[in-house]
Amino acid sequence: MKKLLLLFIALNLVFTSCSNDDNSTNSDNSPQDALILPKTISYSYSNSPERNYKSIMTYDGNKVVSIDDGTSKRKFIYDGNFIVKQLKFNVDSQGKETKVRETTYTYSNGRLTSKISRVSFSESEPNGADFVKCDYTHNPDGTISCISYMPNSTEIDYTGILIYKENNLIKRDIDVVSIPDYGHEVDIYEYDTRNNPFKNILGFNLILQEINGYGSNNVIKLTRTIKNTPFYIVHKANYLYNDSNYPIKDNSVSNISQQEGEYTLDIKYTY
Repeated sequence: MKKLLLLFIALNLVFTSCSNDDNSTNSDNSPQDALILPKTISYSYSNSPERNYKSIMTYDGNKVVSIDDGTSKRKFIYDGNFIVKQLKFNVDSQGKETKVRETTYTYSNGRLTSKISRVSFSESEPNGADFVKCDYTHNPDGTISCISYMPNSTEIDYTGILIYKENNLIKRDIDVVSIPDYGHEVDIYEYDTRNNPFKNILGFNLILQEINGYGSNNVIKLTRTIKNTPFYIVHKANYLYNDSNYPIKDNSVSNISQQEGEYTLDIKYTY
């Protein structure tokens, strides 16, 4: 459990956002707008250039087929308009793919109700040896409650609340139960009014907390704190947009408590 939790609480400074729109498609987009899909995304870390990489995205219409990062690859499987499975592979220098994670999504009335992730695949454990499950409850007030746990155990990893405004995640409050001294991790998001690069990809608006950078609009500031501790992260983005109001470049800066200097990341998009 703690191994899985470390993956959850790792300092992932690429924004994670999602939409709680009931529809499985972005039906408010014009046909022309729906054709705008990101083809490549390049990530440049000025503080650690050895981490630089490019994501190449392939599609079937507006269904994403794969996201290839060079040393890793994600594949998506649909049932109609719904993403029902996401597979992640490590890719070696000869192009051999080794599956490292499989996530299955379950829906009810057009909303995500659960996801199950499997890891630690091997010849002796072809279906994976470790499991973690997240259940989601869509509340009458529009918020979404989530709970993460091992399916074969009563031990809870974390519980949380996701709060939305205009189909953008504006607050994520997570109580890390499996590490009592860790406490509540709170993310506050602020947005621009422009188009998110991923908004036209079918099904991305439903798989909560799964796609880094997803939203109806673009996050311009993320503030992360842990209650009753001095820890904080403040991440600010600065976008350059094209004529269709989609970002083509993002120069972002993060400040992290108890660390000297700034963490910078440049992202470039092509469509």
